[in-house]
Amino acid sequence: MKTIIEVWGSSEKGKSQGIKAAALSFPFTTVVHPWGKDDKGDDLYDSYVIGHYTTDDGRDTIVGFENQGDPGSNQATWIQHCIDEGCEVIVCACRTWGETRDFVRETARKQGWQLIEVTTPFHYNGEKILPNGVNLVDFFAGGLNDLVKACLSK
Repeated sequence: MKTIIEVWGSSEKGKSQGIKAAALSFPFTTVVHPWGKDDKGDDLYDSYVIGHYTTDDGRDTIVGFENQGDPGSNQATWIQHCIDEGCEVIVCACRTWGETRDFVRETARKQGWQLIEVTTPFHYNGEKILPNGVNLVDFFAGGLNDLVKACLSK
């Protein structure tokens, strides 16, 4: 079933960082729309990526990640591009309430897609590196990628 994974939370809780880390580490076989770069060739903080992924049973699927969930952002345009490209799973950022969350929920409903809501493991601007060196951004990104793959499994 086509799925939108909504990473929701208030500002400064690592939504964009976690989605970016997941997107840049996802094992795409081919990229249709690459993550944006700045003038120096560095990855933009906010962008989106669409690419093909081959499932364990050999199916070619299309996945999209976008991390701009602020009101007035490019979120709607980027999600629509993911839909237009035939994504089976879209990972997106949104706030806890309001315009961005309403848009994601309405889009899932109109498209007949499953909606999965997750949040980050970050708390009140707390440290994103644990005392033992575990990077919570990478930890969250790995879990998000595992969830995408699980949604694509038959």
